[in-house]
Amino acid sequence: MDDGRVQEMLVMFDSGIGVVGIANEFGVSTQTVRRVLKDHGKETSRKSRTLDDEAIIQMYQDGKPVPEILAKHVITYGTLYRILGEHEVPTRQVAYAKSAQKILDRAVELYVAGAPLWAIKEETGIAQPTLHAELHKREIPLRRPRML
Repeated sequence: MDDGRVQEMLVMFDSGIGVVGIANEFGVSTQTVRRVLKDHGKETSRKSRTLDDEAIIQMYQDGKPVPEILAKHVITYGTLYRILGEHEVPTRQVAYAKSAQKILDRAVELYVAGAPLWAIKEETGIAQPTLHAELHKREIPLRRPRML
């Protein structure tokens, strides 16, 4: 195989194109591509590499954007969420839902205790429409019924 094609294979591999993609592009077998890459010191093993689960989890819990985590550790979304599941780390969506429910519970508690709507909004961030919807859902009567 000529040096131009070999160099092009190396560049393609370094840019993230897989062995199968390179083989399809050049019309050669995957074994040929693997041999060329191996001859030039490239690792083409399909063995799973060791991931730093703790660092991945720490970045996730620190609120780093998921694409940044994926790029830094060269993993997929599936791998990230598998790691989180294996270590019983709740996803941000689940964690947010739990904290949002606690905030809503606090707003209802303040309402029942007689706090004015503006004070509830100031403390919890829950505005009157959301609060009233939750009160109706919980079948808690409004303090001042609507005038019809």
